[in-house]
Amino acid sequence: MAKMMTFADYKAQVFNDAREAIREAAARIDDWSRMYDELFVDDGVTGNASGSHTFSRAAALENVRGLLGDAEFAAEADGQGYGLDVFGLDPEGLDVTARCIALACVSRELEGVYEAERTPEAE
Repeated sequence: MAKMMTFADYKAQVFNDAREAIREAAARIDDWSRMYDELFVDDGVTGNASGSHTFSRAAALENVRGLLGDAEFAAEADGQGYGLDVFGLDPEGLDVTARCIALACVSRELEGVYEAERTPEAE
């Protein structure tokens, strides 16, 4: 069930979803930028490929309620070029956009996860 999410919640959820996607795909993707591009369109991470992460307008609406008045989200949206117009998107569009912005915010940590998955363990 969906719950109201703050931007901090979005970052945590995107990080966890992306970490799982990296674990599944790191062996076949040999470049971080290609991996990042895959994460960016992965419906299980951002929902950007289909335009929905939740596949439910009601769930997306519940998720994004926490973004209203979230100063960190507004600053990140503005800083990444989305501007405050992002708040005019429909709930699923805002949910996906928030996930894409969150992915950019946690990408450095995810790159470390990716590198660790690509590095063979020492025996």
